Amino acid sequence: MRLLGGDRAVVDDAHPAIDALIDLGALAGAPVDPTNALRAQFERIREAVLAGAPTVLVATGHGGHLGLRATSTAPLLAGGASGLMKTLAAEWPTVRARVIDLDPAVDAAHLAAHVHDELGAAAGPVEVGYDLGARVALSVVSAPLAVVEGLALDRDAVVLVTGGARGITAHVAIALARRFGCRIELVGRSPLPPAEAPELAAATDAPALRKLLLAQRTAGDTTTPAAIEARVTRVLADREIRATLAAIRDAGGRPTYHAVDVRTPAFGALVDELYRTYDRLDGVIHGAGLLEDKLIRHKTSESFTRVVSTKLAGATALVDKLRADVKFVVLFASVAGAFGNRGQVDYAAANDALDKLARGLDQRIAGRVVSIDWGPWGGTGMVSPELEREYARRGIGLIEPVRGVEALVRELDGGGDAQVILMAGDPRAWAPLAAIAPAGMPAAHLARTDALAHADA
Repeated sequence: MRLLGGDRAVVDDAHPAIDALIDLGALAGAPVDPTNALRAQFERIREAVLAGAPTVLVATGHGGHLGLRATSTAPLLAGGASGLMKTLAAEWPTVRARVIDLDPAVDAAHLAAHVHDELGAAAGPVEVGYDLGARVALSVVSAPLAVVEGLALDRDAVVLVTGGARGITAHVAIALARRFGCRIELVGRSPLPPAEAPELAAATDAPALRKLLLAQRTAGDTTTPAAIEARVTRVLADREIRATLAAIRDAGGRPTYHAVDVRTPAFGALVDELYRTYDRLDGVIHGAGLLEDKLIRHKTSESFTRVVSTKLAGATALVDKLRADVKFVVLFASVAGAFGNRGQVDYAAANDALDKLARGLDQRIAGRVVSIDWGPWGGTGMVSPELEREYARRGIGLIEPVRGVEALVRELDGGGDAQVILMAGDPRAWAPLAAIAPAGMPAAHLARTDALAHADA
């Protein structure tokens, strides 16, 4: 028998198979490096299930109430395990996957009894907590939001937007510029693109660009199809960046673009620089993200770290650097973090970590803090036709960009929860077992959902 816990493994050579993984490492306190801690936990879980472990139990130390009563003096929550384990449950339905939240201040005998009880439990959701001895679980309810227009920014306000020169966060940046005419500090990994070569202007989409670049090759040219495809991608991305900057200016805002990787110390240095320059930072939208979808059995540790660090390293830097007078902080998370999702173990873990982090940060700053668990968006190029059909089969619509941006602005105007689910359709259609507490089991959490279906829904 081999039983793994924390960072240690005890091996009995006579019985090399792993019968159970019980990971209690989180009860020892918050990790110094959350990304590396999540990677190590992922590696342990992957090893266990690939070795045939029928049971995987991970403890978290959020107080037994799933982190819902974070205080200003408590350490920021080290999340991620819940999203990781819910994805494990989706990919390995034969594995008994369970996350159990405990209060590390409770005596060891009681904690051990709760773990023992959970190992023997016949049924239940993936994530449970033991709050003052009561077994609780998360529940989702619908709570449409009234518009009160509570967000107020003046023209000198400074809003930092990561991932903001492209995609959904670009739409949000344009909307803020239109409403407030404020400064928009955009952060992206790509260099600020120069003016486009005139000969490319006539090629308005990917097929036309591909055809043009192929036609430009001369005799003996060894440019590979992969290199041409990379060039097409780069040209289209550069166009989007330039278009976003122009749209913000046309909307009355004042954009500045910073080529910074949010996973590096340069991002924290940029926040310091903005404070030195403006002596204020009024709002933050952390929308940077990366997808490298693979099933757990095929996911490498390096890929896991890239995806998690893009979300978590940037968010951690914001926690370290932001002053208490910031008016709002929005973390772009995903329903994958709330419910898990096949093929997205790293993305689910990262977004669950954002949800937990938002709860702690909400107690530390005066303004609005919210982690938004977005459902899938339409019109962003990230949802293939095949995936769109699968979502439709499950009753999950795609969020129209205009309506999604409107929902976010409404949330900033009148919301109050630190974690909100926004999707087109019933969240329970995403992952029914993860979304609902069983009958008779206390619900520890209420999350808002707004109807963001298509206009004809």
